[in-house]
Amino acid sequence: MSTPSSIRRLVTAAVTLPLVAGGFIALNAQSASADCGSHPAWQNRSSGAGKVISSSPIRTGPYQSCDVVKQVDTSKDLFYHCWVQNSEGHKWTHVRIANTTIEGWMYNGNLNDGGSVAASSQCTA
Repeated sequence: MSTPSSIRRLVTAAVTLPLVAGGFIALNAQSASADCGSHPAWQNRSSGAGKVISSSPIRTGPYQSCDVVKQVDTSKDLFYHCWVQNSEGHKWTHVRIANTTIEGWMYNGNLNDGGSVAASSQCTA
């Protein structure tokens, strides 16, 4: 038989659990995008160009957690500007879609030639 205090505990748990879980999910979402807070400086230091292997995103920064600027399909030519290695050890190239002003960061693993990787085309601050 349920007592008023055991019912109160069940109701409290039923109300509190979604709030705690929701806060945990929101906290994790903020942590995932924390790397994207600062965007490295870039310069046009490369004459390279390429294409994506398959439809891939250009992002606002060199992390998977950064916002997508544009999804690029395999028909688009990309001009390379320079590259960085992020804190996770992944190389990203700053690109611009040919004949547009759309630019941003592309993970080198998505580029058909591995992206811009020459020491002379590394982005500098």
